[in-house]
Amino acid sequence: MCKTGPHGKDHDEDAYVFGNEVGEPIGRVYKAWTLTCQRAGIDNLNFHDLRREFASRIQDSGAELHYVKDLLGHANITTTSRYLRSTPKRLTRAVERLESVIRTPFAHAQQTDRAAHDGSHTKQASNDAV
Repeated sequence: MCKTGPHGKDHDEDAYVFGNEVGEPIGRVYKAWTLTCQRAGIDNLNFHDLRREFASRIQDSGAELHYVKDLLGHANITTTSRYLRSTPKRLTRAVERLESVIRTPFAHAQQTDRAAHDGSHTKQASNDAV
């Protein structure tokens, strides 16, 4: 859509993004989308893929899932989770969160206790061998 209408004035803020030349809604964007992709040499890109990409990028930026749900206008968070695929960036962030929890003093104390406990079994095993 153009920023200005045929009368030369800016469109109102509530004009439709996918509207006609005066900012009114159009019934379908399929034909315009298909022609635009053809002109750009893009194959196999559906208009709905843009929605999925938006959701993924919002989540990659650190937004919580329930915010993504609200931005997409979903009533149920299950619908939102279907949009979002695992990406290397998300998986790396999940592992980093886990590692930060493991590095807490509580986790360190558990690891120290476990190491001391494992050491006593090693001493006992060597004493049994003698």
